[in-house]
Amino acid sequence: MLSIVLIDRLNGSYVTGDSIPAFIQGPNSLGRKVRGFNTYTYNTAFSCVNNFDIRFAGPFVGLDGVAPRVNLFFDIGYGTGKVMN
Repeated sequence: MLSIVLIDRLNGSYVTGDSIPAFIQGPNSLGRKVRGFNTYTYNTAFSCVNNFDIRFAGPFVGLDGVAPRVNLFFDIGYGTGKVMN
């Protein structure tokens, strides 16, 4: 009838070099990892992010497999080092 799911993700990366291609910079930027910011923003050599979600689903409302869902989330990120772009 009712489902409650807790999810906690920790993601870290460190990129170094004289010339870093754009396709490497995007996934490693804080903007890609923290919801609400654009990819390539806060683009530093080291980034660490914690994403925490609480997801509520149910009860079903008449149609098979259709239920209301509420997602609550809290993201926190830290970046430091050389700016890549």
